[in-house]
Amino acid sequence: MSMDPNQQYGQQPPQQPYAQPQTFAATAGRWGVSALGNLGAEVMAGLAYLITIVPFVGFIAQIILFALEKNRYVKFHAAQAMCLSILAIVLGILDIIIGSVFSFGIGSSNAAVDLGSAGIGLLFSCIFGILGLVIFGFWIWGMIAAFTGKPTKLPIVGNIAEGLAGGPVTAV
Repeated sequence: MSMDPNQQYGQQPPQQPYAQPQTFAATAGRWGVSALGNLGAEVMAGLAYLITIVPFVGFIAQIILFALEKNRYVKFHAAQAMCLSILAIVLGILDIIIGSVFSFGIGSSNAAVDLGSAGIGLLFSCIFGILGLVIFGFWIWGMIAAFTGKPTKLPIVGNIAEGLAGGPVTAV
């Protein structure tokens, strides 16, 4: 408690009138406000991509966001992010299966089998690595489009996401 030199000893300082608490409402952008939380639709759509960083929980959160969201813009981007996640999961599983199939040939008694198996395994690893980079690029592209308010359909999963979201996305 600070002491005011002009205040008499033992007296309480005058009370300030009660200030109303500030409420922060979401600023509705071009696409309105998300039905979940008090966020603009652009922010929630961008978060649909961003939560992919958390491996398993992020995918579950994308499904929940897609199922509960009423805003078409957010629903479209949540569906597109979910399709990208499914594509990345399928690609990872195929990489593991094909990599393990070709690793069985390594260590055999025939040198030609070792060399061929290792070469084919390396080729598929490079292909899956490049495809993973393509999916990562689509993920960045979709996230930037979502945060900036653009309903961009990505080349591989855009039509599927549009169908899941209920048709083309139009501005409010």
